[in-house]
Amino acid sequence: MLRFCFLVALALCAGSFAAPAAPVPVHLMPKEEPLLFPTTVGAKTVLDWDGIELAQVVSKVEKGKDGVTVELELDGPAGKRTHSQTVTVSPRGVLRTHQSGKELAEPLWVVVLPHSEKNKWEHKTNGVTYTSRTAGWDELDTKSGKVRALRVDRYQTGSDEITASYWYAPGMGRVQTHFPTTVPEVWHKLKSFTPGK
Repeated sequence: MLRFCFLVALALCAGSFAAPAAPVPVHLMPKEEPLLFPTTVGAKTVLDWDGIELAQVVSKVEKGKDGVTVELELDGPAGKRTHSQTVTVSPRGVLRTHQSGKELAEPLWVVVLPHSEKNKWEHKTNGVTYTSRTAGWDELDTKSGKVRALRVDRYQTGSDEITASYWYAPGMGRVQTHFPTTVPEVWHKLKSFTPGK
């Protein structure tokens, strides 16, 4: 009888190892990285560039297999608009493909995701090689209210000195920039953001 009970217990234990695991609750599933750019036509970001107002408007959005391609235009005087940049936005980050109406010879990753302490990448700008890294999430006090944004620090490769920091907010794009090595230091800060429709 004892031997029979032992065999039954062993069979029950063996069966429990073979049973499929319960599904992970949705709220515990890893979340996809946020899109760090506006992706609706008409979304407007106004930045204060040291006293100069710079307004960018999303003029075109196309969904593709690599993400969402977003075209931005600068809102100029008398309603005249000029091409600012074109980016592809995805959970992998923000990839700039065009600047000031021209296609870049080599697309530039301005943000690479997911964020981690080891997240670094290199790129060339005006013949200089830079290393960028995501430095973490900050809460910014802006004229538009509090904004949570991911900071990207840029260094000249081989140096530890930060040459620029950029903050990107989910659904809003770049909301702040700091150039600490210029004299005087330069800040670009969010003045307002209007979602598209």
